[in-house]
Amino acid sequence: LENERHEAEFVAREIQDRLKTYEFPDHRDFVVLYRTNAQSRVLEESFLRFGIPYKIVGGIKFYERKEVKDVVAYLRVIQNPSDSVSLFRIINNPPRKIGAKTIELIQQYAYANQLSFFEAMQSVDQIPDLAESKNEAIKKFVEMIRELQKINNEFTASGLIKHVIDYTGYKNFVNDGTVEGEARLENIYELISVASKYDKLEPSVSLSIFLEEISLISDIDQMEQSDNAVTMMTIHSAKGLEFPIVFLV
Repeated sequence: LENERHEAEFVAREIQDRLKTYEFPDHRDFVVLYRTNAQSRVLEESFLRFGIPYKIVGGIKFYERKEVKDVVAYLRVIQNPSDSVSLFRIINNPPRKIGAKTIELIQQYAYANQLSFFEAMQSVDQIPDLAESKNEAIKKFVEMIRELQKINNEFTASGLIKHVIDYTGYKNFVNDGTVEGEARLENIYELISVASKYDKLEPSVSLSIFLEEISLISDIDQMEQSDNAVTMMTIHSAKGLEFPIVFLV
């Protein structure tokens, strides 16, 4: 097969063709084995497109992985700084010494002045009881988001993600020299690979379309809670198990 997309589509079609011989679809008869968990992503997309329920054993669905959610949260804030849920996820990630007390003071100021949290952060000099060191940390964070918004106007989504992980220090934070750190970084590179589908679009438009796709996949994922599902796992996790039909990708 030409590449991983072609392979994932082949697996999905093969499962569908074999299920046509069943009176009742029994997705649990199938397992897909791969070397590392990062390889599940392209299979997940293909199964979602073909409407095939799946579950991942010994791993987490791609868009549910912490490092993927963190990077996506950065992208959402760049696109829309008023997205406070995403903002709270990244404000201290990697650690910036912006603690719960500081966040609470900014929130109080935001409520009192009918501002979004990010707008309140931009007026940090007006907030009473805020320590000078915290004041500086907030200003640096605001400056970082503004700088990334400028980069978003020049680069497509895949280029923007590369800038995000470098500029925010997230790449070094994740890749801590451990095997797990390498796996986390591999997942982020996989996210860049997904985003590169939109490289032909205009900068900033590319990001909007990419984030829409992620939202759609996450919504479908939450709907799919069936036990009668195709299993996906690493070869390592499959030790001692048996399935009627096995795909080794």
